[in-house]
Amino acid sequence: DRQRLYVPKNRKATIAVPCFFSAVVLISALTEEECRAPRAFSYCDPNVPPELLFYFNNGTDKCESDVGCGTGKNKFPSLQECEEGCPFGRHASSA
Repeated sequence: DRQRLYVPKNRKATIAVPCFFSAVVLISALTEEECRAPRAFSYCDPNVPPELLFYFNNGTDKCESDVGCGTGKNKFPSLQECEEGCPFGRHASSA
């Protein structure tokens, strides 16, 4: 005889949302060393179209856009995500 755990529908969202946001923060935040490492430029496979991506440029000390296939940790789908993932250089908050 199995027992079942009853979770009301409104509680499922309460449990899932904090777990999701915790995972996003852990995945998206890079160390300063990772952000400042030389960006790995990659060539696209002929069958893969290049995409707009953003990366932290150590030379200019800010996030910039590029078009390519991108590899490595220092690549983001938007400028905002880059600035949040690499909050260093010109993006550093003045605390």
